[in-house]
Formats: sequence, C-alpha cells, structure tokens
Amino acid sequence: WLAAYQLHHEVLPVVDAEVEISGVEGSFAVLPVVAEKLKSQADLATGEVDYETLTGLPVRGSYSTSLKIKCDGSTVFVDGNPSRFCRLDNLFGFQTLDECIAVYNRVLAQFGLPPFTKSTLAVHASVPDNSSVHKRLGRLVSDGARIARMDLTCNFALGSMADAYAYVRGLSSVCHRGTPGRLYGNGAATTWGEGSRREMIKLYLKSVEMRTHKVKGDLTETEQDYLTRLADYLEQVGCAREEHEYKALKLKDEGCSVYGLFNEAKVSAMFAKSREFLTRGNVALTDYQRVAETLLSSGLVESPITARRLQRLVNCWLNGENLSLSMSRSALDKAWQTLRVLNIDIRIPCDITRLMPRVRTVELRPLAMPDFYRPASLDSIIVLNRAA
Repeated sequence: WLAAYQLHHEVLPVVDAEVEISGVEGSFAVLPVVAEKLKSQADLATGEVDYETLTGLPVRGSYSTSLKIKCDGSTVFVDGNPSRFCRLDNLFGFQTLDECIAVYNRVLAQFGLPPFTKSTLAVHASVPDNSSVHKRLGRLVSDGARIARMDLTCNFALGSMADAYAYVRGLSSVCHRGTPGRLYGNGAATTWGEGSRREMIKLYLKSVEMRTHKVKGDLTETEQDYLTRLADYLEQVGCAREEHEYKALKLKDEGCSVYGLFNEAKVSAMFAKSREFLTRGNVALTDYQRVAETLLSSGLVESPITARRLQRLVNCWLNGENLSLSMSRSALDKAWQTLRVLNIDIRIPCDITRLMPRVRTVELRPLAMPDFYRPASLDSIIVLNRAA
C-alpha cells in the first residue's frame, strides 16, 4: 500500500527555517479538479461554511481493483495498492518505491494531472499554525512528493500449514510496546498496534487470506485455475506473510517521508528495526519449564540462584499470578528486562492458550517464487474510467 501527495508549485519559493514564507499563495499551480464528492460543514445558526473537503475518486482497474486519486487544483493525492492494481494477486509485488510511483504516474497522466517527482530540497519553514499555507504545506516544505503511508511485506515458507499455524499462534504471545498480539478467531492472523497513528504490524497465513477474500468479478477458466494453483502452492509450503503499515508520523520520524531524499537502504533499515521484536530470542516456541537453563546457557545471567529465582517468577506468571502485587516496581522491572529477551513479559497477565511448548523446530525460509507466477509489471496498468 502507498499513499502519496504533492503540492505543485509554478515557482518554488526559497525559504529556510528562519525566514517567513511570503508570496507562496500565488505560486500554486492551477490543475484540473478531480474528486468524487465535495463535502462541506456549515454552522446552522449563521449559515457560514466552516470547511469544505474533497473525497477521492475511485480509479477502476481490471479484476475489480482500484486506486483513489484527488486533486483540489494544486495538490495531487493518490492512495491505494500499486502492487495489486490491475493484477490477480499481490503475493510478490513491486520491489522498489520508484516502481510504485511509476504506477501512480501512469494513472495520473490519464487524468491530465502532473506526475509525482522526487524532491531536491525540504526545509522546515516558519509558518503560522493558523495560516492557509500551514494547512497546505505543514512546517516542512519540499519541491516534490511526500509519502503519507507505506506498507512493506515479506513472505516466509514454514514447510507445512501445521507449522505455519503454530508460528502465528506462538508469535501472538509476543509483546510489542507492552501489548501482546491480537490473535484472530481462526488462528490464521495476529496483529499488533491496531488503531495506532504510527504503525501496525500484521502476521497472517496468505493462503487463508486468498481463499477468504476471493477476486471479485468474472474470471476466465485460466485465471481461476491460476489462483487455485497459487493458493495450493502456498498451502503446500506453509506461507506466512508479514506486513508492516507505516503511517505519516512514523515515516516522518524515520526520515522516509520526502520522496527523493531517502533511499531503499533507509527503508530496509526501518523495516528491520520495526520487526526486531519478532526475531528476539526463541519467540514462538519457548520451553517455559527450562527458562533457568536457557538463561544460564545463553549468558543472560551468571548466577544459578538468579536463574532459579527467575524460573520461579515465570512459573508464578504461568499460573496467572499478578506479580505486581507481590513485588516492588524496581524488582519487577529488573526481572522483566532479563526475561524480555526470551519474549516473556511478566508485567501483563499470561494467556495460557497462546503458549506453545517446544515440540518441534520450525524453520523459517524466504518464500520462493513459483515458476508459474505472473510478476508485477507496468505493462498491466490499464485504467477503465479515464478522464473525458
């Protein structure tokens, strides 16, 4: 998924952090207005309109796929899934941000709108909070596109669906920012950070998702056979898909919001950092009765007495005891710091239904692209409802 926008200037003003923006209002380009609806809010007592906003126009592609585009005359906005647009599936999508932007630019061209371009400068300008310039630009001014949302995914093969289900269920007990994952009722998906304004992480079984959310519309027999064959392949290898949804605040903090002023290496570093909690220690299949032995063998503690004390705390936690009532805050935090390396969070209640004993080793491998797969290509982009 990718959401991008760009304010198009006829002449970009030269500004810096110490200079007020002047004359910016007259520098906006005049572009065609593209939207589905105009929404307004008015004061019933006075009849005055408080504000007006445009809603995005759905741009339809083949296989019931769509994007949303919007232009208010100066700012162009596109929101959607470029790797899914005009395709039967998005198991393997585009690998770079440039390719995704290229999809959007092809669509924008068919509506008479200028393309997204890379920024060459971005400065924090001194703009009054209540000014119209601030509402359009914010504090950061750039001469290219900005990224408002970016979703990154990776696929893994676990060998079988049984191992894949065990993997998803086991990881649901892992805590991210003090909260365990939300395990879906079918046991095929776990999420962290739902409703967050910064980041949401999802782990799910791709074959289950494909069979549950089938492609809408009439498909040829060849296309239907392709999707069935692909879902069968994913079940055979036990495919689990990891998905990270980065929102505007997260992208800004990581320096990945101004298109052109960051590279793919920075995006990869952000991705690796955000999934670190999923790879810390034996996260999915911890043997909770051998915590003391694990702590000593891994060098996390040096004293056998300390290891046995932490083992007793884990046993109490497994039995549902609220450790915060029997320990001081500092002692609980110290024990938590050590046990969290094994992804055991003793500060929150234990859900015994999610804990998986160490009964087998699950090997996590990158998913190989099958030889019959139809990879993403710009040549497949065909807009069905072009501008008149």
